[in-house]
Amino acid sequence: SCENEDHKEYMGIELEFENNDIVLDDDKRETTYKIFEKYKDFLYIKSDSSLSFGFEVVTHPITLKSWLNEYLEKIKDTISIANADSFYSNSENTGLHVHFSREALGKNILERQTTIIKLVTLFSNTINKDFIIKFTRRDEKKLEKWANFYNLKALNITENLDLGNQDDILNIVELLSHESRYKNINLKNKNTIEFRIFKGTDDIEDIKASLILLYNSIAYCIRNTYQDVYHTTFKEILEKGYYKEFMLDYLRRKEI
Repeated sequence: SCENEDHKEYMGIELEFENNDIVLDDDKRETTYKIFEKYKDFLYIKSDSSLSFGFEVVTHPITLKSWLNEYLEKIKDTISIANADSFYSNSENTGLHVHFSREALGKNILERQTTIIKLVTLFSNTINKDFIIKFTRRDEKKLEKWANFYNLKALNITENLDLGNQDDILNIVELLSHESRYKNINLKNKNTIEFRIFKGTDDIEDIKASLILLYNSIAYCIRNTYQDVYHTTFKEILEKGYYKEFMLDYLRRKEI
């Protein structure tokens, strides 16, 4: 199986909803109450400073298998409840953020740091930029503001980097620690890394595809060398990855 509970491969999502009109707090309270009452076993709701008239649904961390088996259905229903009250996740300012547990990135700190450097490389490499912009449904300007690509050169992440060298790893980790949280991968949280790249969506297929993309990317980075990661594209990862029929069909439908 592609999941091992010991690995603690948990993903939690934050899905933002917005109403495009000026909305009364009472209306917002009513909608969020309906959602919370129904699904309080696995999510909570918070307000978000970047949304004028909206709220954010935050789920507990769950394995990919659990997402696919039952929780995506619950999120789909959550979206329906919100949409029925005119709150949408695909509006101008909304995002879908995915948290992944740091513990699952490696057996010790050094392994986790190595995986993070590979992920930063994969998600900010020029060869993957167009794919990311299309896949995440993001406007490039919005990406730059809320989930900007890392400047690999400035981080000393170059083609001939040797991740066998511990000093080089520590040097890059130090540079990363000064970066803002508004990056495509936010590294400011203690227990998770947060992928901030996706635009909000009311289509459950987009959320499913996003979770599978991240799961495959992380698995690939853990198992492959830095050199492989540096030269690979998301398409290549998905062609060999888990749930590839679904993913390749999704890419075709979305013309990515």
